[in-house]
Amino acid sequence: MRPTISSFFSLLIVAMTLSSCGEFQDILKSTDTELKFTKAKAYFEAEEYNKAYELFDDLMTAFRGTAKAQEVYAYYAKTLYEQKDYILAGYHFKRFSQTFPSHDFAEEAAYMAAYCYYLEAPSSSLDPAYI
Repeated sequence: MRPTISSFFSLLIVAMTLSSCGEFQDILKSTDTELKFTKAKAYFEAEEYNKAYELFDDLMTAFRGTAKAQEVYAYYAKTLYEQKDYILAGYHFKRFSQTFPSHDFAEEAAYMAAYCYYLEAPSSSLDPAYI
């Protein structure tokens, strides 16, 4: 039985996937917070929200009380929104707007909190009083 080209490409894709997981685990275990922050933003921009979420979650405690905490928290809430976890995203957007009311993102965060709650609300057709 000869290996076919499709089996070769399948093996290549599996190998690339496993090697990329190793890189992410190295970043996750790293103590370099700037590297984690840079990679988390890169994952967010590449729409790899699960990886970005894990890194931002780890960075929330590392940057607490610093100037960068606001940016980390904003990205954290955005990753939850992009993962369609609207209840948790709404909570964090609301908390962001209350914690940092003078931040440029505070108004948008308040809007996003309300929008997340809207997306999570049941349809009005389910309300028996509406009919």
